[in-house]
Amino acid sequence: MLSKINYTVLAVFAAGLLATSGDITMTWTSPTYSKLYSNDTSINPIGRPITSSEDGWIGSLINIGAMIGPLPYSYIAERFGRRIGLLSISIPHMTAYLIFAFANKVYLFYLGRLLGGLAVGGGYTLLPMYIAEVSDDSNRGLLSSCLMPFWAFGNFLPYALGPFISIKVFNLILACFPVSFFIIFLLFGVETPYYF
Repeated sequence: MLSKINYTVLAVFAAGLLATSGDITMTWTSPTYSKLYSNDTSINPIGRPITSSEDGWIGSLINIGAMIGPLPYSYIAERFGRRIGLLSISIPHMTAYLIFAFANKVYLFYLGRLLGGLAVGGGYTLLPMYIAEVSDDSNRGLLSSCLMPFWAFGNFLPYALGPFISIKVFNLILACFPVSFFIIFLLFGVETPYYF
């Protein structure tokens, strides 16, 4: 019984890292916009300030992706399992952060925001389902509520780090969250009994 609880807690902790990645994506623009508006080419990787139209696209493409994201990830979860679904959500998160780290054109930021939005939409769909399905009746509420601190930390982290480091370093640090999730969940994440 004790090893089962610890194993479930480890899987939920790993899932929490994916939740953190999702909310990092949501608040990513706050410390980044000031850099993208800068005329200083050592701060702004695009080499020029973004326009208000580009600002709007960077801000809104995440929402477009988030509206679309539940569709493919729900299909993946139903067809191939919740575990594979969650692992596949981490890939666009990793890709988006790496694109942001090395982007030198505004269109790459658009692509990263769209990919991040797809992952956010999929994550908000599959994470609560996964945790509810691997939990016992006695601890389902407790484990489900464990997502809240991870989401809150994901909202806090861009504000705590972003203003003080370069866009490249900032995004390489952020990429560590979905990478860590992928490795831990690949090793310890289990498929849900409901899927089986």
